Amino acid sequence: MKFSYEFKVDSNMLIEDELTYQENDKTFVLIPNEKKLIASIKIITKIKDLSLIQSNYTLTSDNKVGSILFKLDEGLAGELLSEFQIIEAMLGFYQASFRQIFWDTIIYEIIPESEEEKLELKKGLTVLKGDWKRAYEDGTILTKDVFIENMKSRHKFESILISRAFYHEGLYQFNKLKYIYAFYNFYFIIEDLYGGGNSKNDLVKKSLKESQEFRSYVQWAIDNIINDSDKKHFNNISQFLKTYSKNFDVDGIIHLIINMRGQLHHYSGTSKILHGTPLNHAKFESLAYLALQISLIGICNKMMLINTQSKVL
Repeated sequence: MKFSYEFKVDSNMLIEDELTYQENDKTFVLIPNEKKLIASIKIITKIKDLSLIQSNYTLTSDNKVGSILFKLDEGLAGELLSEFQIIEAMLGFYQASFRQIFWDTIIYEIIPESEEEKLELKKGLTVLKGDWKRAYEDGTILTKDVFIENMKSRHKFESILISRAFYHEGLYQFNKLKYIYAFYNFYFIIEDLYGGGNSKNDLVKKSLKESQEFRSYVQWAIDNIINDSDKKHFNNISQFLKTYSKNFDVDGIIHLIINMRGQLHHYSGTSKILHGTPLNHAKFESLAYLALQISLIGICNKMMLINTQSKVL
């Protein structure tokens, strides 16, 4: 059984024809568009265990395809994403004609190599091809009324405009799998709203611990992560806390956020401490998700407070 992952790219880099490179059980493919520019990158790999892939659909009452579920084993997904990140860094150096990979939508294909494999896939109601949008990329509908309301109220929320801009940038980076950069943006929101105007770690940490409002938001984020049926973020954050000998509680999370900000701001190839690099963003997804949760509820509650005060006036 073979499996392929494909991402569209933003590129002005020319290739005459489709380029392939074989290494062990992986095939790397650069695919051009009609203008001979690199349009997408595909990696095809051997899958020995079909349970690593879940691609099923449900049927509606009139026998039409209903919802489609696609999941890929975290280890395999992480391995493939790492390969794509290496290619992005490699082709992007030292000229900018290869700009970026569009991480939001994955094009996947399951490729049976025998009649037995075809039968096995058929029994599992497996969808062989499809586009899979990442879970964090859920689309929303903007109505005319909501747009007008946002335009009317934009000056009212001017005091938190920068925080909202940081949140937008953080979410954008998060959806691009650039979790370290996302964490920075969410941290700036936390530091601005609850750091008491301080910049030194110890003083920021003191302000955060003394803010009952901020502590309640951290507890809200903790409860969300603990109660999530997918324990990925809980397990990853627990491992971070373990390195600092801290508990999964408010004080432990505050300590983690402050110290990881400093840790991610530095790099040394000889250090044994886990530092951030352009190739290991995936290790910090849960940390960014935690900061996202806290900064989001912080901004939302500031907006609610502004609304309440404006009604009183």
